[in-house]
Amino acid sequence: MWPERWNPSHPDFNHNEIIFLSVDGTICPTHEFTTTHPTKTKDPKYFSFKHKHAGLLYEVGLSIHTNECVWINGPYPAGETNDKGIFDKKLKDKIPPGMRALGDSIYRGDHNKITIKSSLDTPEVRKFKRRASARHENFNGRLKKYDCLAGRFRHSEEKHKITFEAVAVICQYQIELESPLFEV
Repeated sequence: MWPERWNPSHPDFNHNEIIFLSVDGTICPTHEFTTTHPTKTKDPKYFSFKHKHAGLLYEVGLSIHTNECVWINGPYPAGETNDKGIFDKKLKDKIPPGMRALGDSIYRGDHNKITIKSSLDTPEVRKFKRRASARHENFNGRLKKYDCLAGRFRHSEEKHKITFEAVAVICQYQIELESPLFEV
């Protein structure tokens, strides 16, 4: 899914794009995975205290300048890691030098590869970041319109990954054919 045009050696690589990608995590509820522990039957690594249920976390990346979902990474147990932890594992190394992704405040402290909202931003940059973040949340909301991702999934992680990717493809086709995401 990662576009070849984002490779710095590609002839269509745009060196003027600085913020080219929005990235965010999304948690899908799942059943409570069990352990073989004699007293703790529920596996705590899947429980998200923020969302108050077990779940699987995915990292989703959207191209800011085109209507494309270009990155999906996951699933990860929701109680074991957060968005920044997932970002550091793979996506961080894919971002070309001099370019940045746009993320929310959880990504604070990684200024070479990602940018977040800042009080130092000009009004135009603030509006740009706000619209890009809202656009990303719109895409995540489209994913959750499907009951297989919005309700408690009762199958394996492997099947959840297949299901998540299939829904992402359906949402991508909807963006291309029916209802595109709004422009940033």
